[in-house]
Amino acid sequence: EAGVLSFDLAPEAWCAADLDLVVVQSLQDLHQIGSFGQQAALLLDLDALRGPVHRGGVQIGACDDQLPVSRLKQDDIRTNVTLCFNANQALLAARAGAFVVSPFVGRLDDISEPGVELIHDIVQLYTMDPEIDTQVLAASIRHPRHIIEVAQAGADIATVPFNVLQLSMKHPLTDAGIERFLADWRKREAEQVTSVGAQ
Repeated sequence: EAGVLSFDLAPEAWCAADLDLVVVQSLQDLHQIGSFGQQAALLLDLDALRGPVHRGGVQIGACDDQLPVSRLKQDDIRTNVTLCFNANQALLAARAGAFVVSPFVGRLDDISEPGVELIHDIVQLYTMDPEIDTQVLAASIRHPRHIIEVAQAGADIATVPFNVLQLSMKHPLTDAGIERFLADWRKREAEQVTSVGAQ
């Protein structure tokens, strides 16, 4: 995938890639974490990793060890803790210093768990603690209603497939209304042509 690099790839592959995001699969110790963070920062350009504009960052899977998040936070390198499926994961990620956490709404819905409710729970937890500034990114958006629901639940960001964006701009009454406007316009044009011809 363009712009995404796995930590498990060989270092020479890093230099050949045009990067916006680095994915951390596994980091074994603090030395490796620190080394990875510095190399990622150099590859992605520190200006892209730091500051208010989120262009690049390091993506880490939610797991029982959030040490990589804390270590990269010390270097002022932003992290996205992804594959988040419960509020505990999100809370631990925020406490560790994650820049953004990504709950997967649609995947929870797939197993009959309320994905949007998780967004609400995470936002509520984060709101209760003024020291938490982690943003909530609603991932795995499956349909237009999800967009509204995660926004109402307080998500800061959502990753939305293009076809869902297209569907969100559609409504049968809008289509019917536009067709009626066009029909009226064509009728008016035809009447003007007939009127000119009669003169």
